[in-house]
Amino acid sequence: MKRLFILLTTLIATATATAQQIPQDRLLDGFARMYANSLQEKVYVMTDKPYYSAGERIWLRGWVVDAVSHTGQTPTNYLYVDLIDAGDNLVQRIKIKRDSTGFSNAIDLPSDIKAGSYSLVAFTQWQTNWSEDFFFRRRIEIGNSIDDVVSHEVSYVLGEDSTATALVRFYGFDGPYAGYRVQCTEKREEKRDRNFTLRTDSYGQVRVEYTPIEGAVGEIDMLLEVPNRNFKTTVLLPDVNNSIYVDFMPEGGDLIAGTTQRVAFKAIGADGYGRDVVGVVRDASGAEVCPFVAQHRGMGVFEFAPKAGTIYYAEVEHNGRKLHYAMPAVKNVGCALRAEHEGDKWECEVLSSSEFDRSTLGALVHSRGALVYMVNDVKGRFSIPEDVLLEGISQVAIYDRMTGTIYSERLLFRHPSEQFVVQTETDRPVTRKRQKVTLDIKVANTSGITIKGDYAAAVTDRRMVRRNGTDENVVTSLLLTSDLGGFVESPAEYFGEAREHTDLLMMTQGWRRFDIGEVVRDSMALPTVRFEQTQAIEGRVFNAFNREPKGAQLVLHNSYTKAFEKFELGNERNGKFRIEGLDYPDSTIFTVSALNRKGQDNVLGVEFVPTRLPFPKAQILARLKDGKIEEYIPSEYLNTNKEKYYQEGGMRVIDIEEIVVRAKPLESSVFKGVIPTHELPVAKFVKHYHTAWDLAFKLHGVVTTAGGMFATRERAPAVTLSSAMNGGNLRSYVYSVPRVYVDDMETPIRELESIPSEDVVSVSFVPSSRTGLFGPNEIPKALIFYRLKPDHLRKYRKNASINSIAPLGYKQAVEFYQPKYDVPNQPDLRTTVAWVPAVQFNDEGRATIEFYTADRTTDYDVVVEGITDDGRPCSVQAVVERKEADR
Repeated sequence: MKRLFILLTTLIATATATAQQIPQDRLLDGFARMYANSLQEKVYVMTDKPYYSAGERIWLRGWVVDAVSHTGQTPTNYLYVDLIDAGDNLVQRIKIKRDSTGFSNAIDLPSDIKAGSYSLVAFTQWQTNWSEDFFFRRRIEIGNSIDDVVSHEVSYVLGEDSTATALVRFYGFDGPYAGYRVQCTEKREEKRDRNFTLRTDSYGQVRVEYTPIEGAVGEIDMLLEVPNRNFKTTVLLPDVNNSIYVDFMPEGGDLIAGTTQRVAFKAIGADGYGRDVVGVVRDASGAEVCPFVAQHRGMGVFEFAPKAGTIYYAEVEHNGRKLHYAMPAVKNVGCALRAEHEGDKWECEVLSSSEFDRSTLGALVHSRGALVYMVNDVKGRFSIPEDVLLEGISQVAIYDRMTGTIYSERLLFRHPSEQFVVQTETDRPVTRKRQKVTLDIKVANTSGITIKGDYAAAVTDRRMVRRNGTDENVVTSLLLTSDLGGFVESPAEYFGEAREHTDLLMMTQGWRRFDIGEVVRDSMALPTVRFEQTQAIEGRVFNAFNREPKGAQLVLHNSYTKAFEKFELGNERNGKFRIEGLDYPDSTIFTVSALNRKGQDNVLGVEFVPTRLPFPKAQILARLKDGKIEEYIPSEYLNTNKEKYYQEGGMRVIDIEEIVVRAKPLESSVFKGVIPTHELPVAKFVKHYHTAWDLAFKLHGVVTTAGGMFATRERAPAVTLSSAMNGGNLRSYVYSVPRVYVDDMETPIRELESIPSEDVVSVSFVPSSRTGLFGPNEIPKALIFYRLKPDHLRKYRKNASINSIAPLGYKQAVEFYQPKYDVPNQPDLRTTVAWVPAVQFNDEGRATIEFYTADRTTDYDVVVEGITDDGRPCSVQAVVERKEADR
């Protein structure tokens, strides 16, 4: 942090003294203001394992750092962690309070959780000022061998005419479930949910034909009806066709006529993973211009000289097919930056057309948002010393010193200059089960010098918990993926020796943190959501005329502390209140009583303004192998955890028959006969969504808007586009605010935030195309209907001056369990034998971890992750071996 401040101050002072152009000063000031006012945060969450089984606990340790220096000096004290399934359904949300161990806690997986891919999404309230693409995401695989009376497997077959078939097979201990009914509900965004019934064949299999959604995943709920029980599952409908998507990206941004330029490309499949391709660039006449071939995970680069007025396209070969893609248009006038790494510097050159004026060009370089280098007069070639760059991603921009216009941009990557290791030593040889082990650890560089920092550690069974060395870790997250747009496959690979692969990634993935042009123009939007340093509740007090009274008072009751507090609003507050400094865990209820200036109750009304938190998308696409969803969890691991679950008193999971309610015409006298297209299974979501407002977002077609209100999204009529090479249909969306009815009464949308989700019986949705109820002169609007429990109003609104709210509070701390072996004959089947969310080092930089070995004869992985005191991410691993005598 100190280096960044000195560097920024020096650059500003030097440039101000020598520069003649006002825009350049504005540019420097813009970076300074961005750093001071709009500094973003990065989040990283470490878990003890890469995959889990139903009934297990996911141990978590989070770090929240500023996006530039990567130190922990941000005001945020609360971290939100969501577990989201592949269908974007929230399974669990917890709020973690910063304490002496940082942000540490755990998520307990229910025994009936469905097996599949999940996304662990973590974010802060401050981060909601920007796109949810900045939220931390970790893909986690979860298996379930507990709920195993009925099992199922899914495979996919590609059909003709771009269709696909999902083959779903149900089986149990005694073989396939043949001849049973399967009730199906296909979720369809544009239309009413499709309900239909299938019957399993002699193999216990049903077939569902569907049309894949390009680059997306559909889903279908299935209910297998077997005697005395039902089995429910959600089957994904991924894009399984063999199509690939190829993007071509000229270095520096544009194809410039009259130059010899490099063009990078990236070919990916429907699952987001790279595909190896070969191809040629051709001009409009079909003449070959140059060949190209993918070099690494679908990425490659080639060089050619584009000509003014010429149209180019790429002919790509993949799996025996030839596909055509339009190349970017050639600009007759412009410039583009070329950069190559040579030794200890980056050699840069501005390529331009003959008509382009270079006389006012300058170059700036920022690393993660810190301005680190400038060139005031760029004529052609210039160099950037690598040691001025911070580790990770930097961006070079060519701009006009007079106008501030950005002409060309290029990403550079500086590898970490120092490697770390973890040195481990046990107090004695590890030779037997249930042995107490005292493990001495030290994080150091390759020269043996201790590197102090904020670290967490996990010790896991090496045979049962298999780690992939190319997956995400704290180094890859903070230095690479958190600053890039799009999915990065096997990110740890880019920290090896193959620098050319990393540079390919820089040329094909875009910088996404902020727009340099907005910094230059001083047009960056200021954040509107504050840092969550403390928990708070806010709202307003109003009189019978819905106006703000003067001199109102509030009495607050906290169900957690059992305390009452009184607050004077004063005349200047306009009836609005925000009560900060509240310390409360989840499930705490606050009751507020509003009094007028004379202390009388039942005169004023009170309402709350709940904190609006987003419901992020999982951003998971199914990866297929040989027509099946790829499996990542060893069966031995699942069987072991099943035994452990029952050994510890876990209950057997039994899915009893339930009543399935089908959508039916509304009974309302106003809307009688209107049939909803979607009806939300409220019981499925009520545990994880706090209010009626939150439930609305689980309806298909309901989205949030920038203003925080929600709108319905429906398809507009298709518009057909065509070109010389490719044709297709483009559909746009129409957004509109729906009408909301609660128990047949039209209700302002905002009031949904004050209705607890547990009081909701049903939620139904009718699109605008099915309404047409308000006369020919009014634009039709979608309708959302809520039915509440009969005692809702009586329970919550006995007195208009008293109101209650149960905001999401933090989850209370949990500690890692170390066995006492009170029952000697009970097997110790743990796969995580130690979890230390905050490793405590002594003055010599050494720390001690104690754990007991489990019964299985195996080695143990010791994984240490964290951030050094000077903001460098560190991820290291060592092995504790069982000696040969015990094998």
